[in-house]
Amino acid sequence: MVARVDYHRLGVDQQTRTTTLMKDPLLGRIIDGYRIEQLLGQGGMAQVYQALDLKLERRGAIKIISPQMRDPDAYQERFNREARSVAALKHPNIVGVYRYNDEDALFFMAMEFIDGADLGWVLRDYRSRGELMDYDTLGTIMQQMT
Repeated sequence: MVARVDYHRLGVDQQTRTTTLMKDPLLGRIIDGYRIEQLLGQGGMAQVYQALDLKLERRGAIKIISPQMRDPDAYQERFNREARSVAALKHPNIVGVYRYNDEDALFFMAMEFIDGADLGWVLRDYRSRGELMDYDTLGTIMQQMT
């Protein structure tokens, strides 16, 4: 099963989504053996895509650093430290890093793909519905974070 972003709940209309996807030159591109299939999320420093590992035929997530952050002198060492640090962590609630690399001036990190929403999305969803998280759910989340 492939996770889909609920753009409606995130407040992104269909026209904006379609325009954004049509302009994204990375969709369909093959980077280091991964075919980029779908934008999962983006922030100020990077975009995260769902991708298919063509050799192992498994889904993965590819974090690609935004163009404005790609200055090799200023960012490469920071990116290398982040990738090594995350790869060294072993915890059921932290995604595994498969590898990191730079190809054609793209810094990227290939990671485990987790089907589902992240905590930030869950919290925004509760807020958008004007609801509070019940204590049992909150307790389960807190227990998983420790």
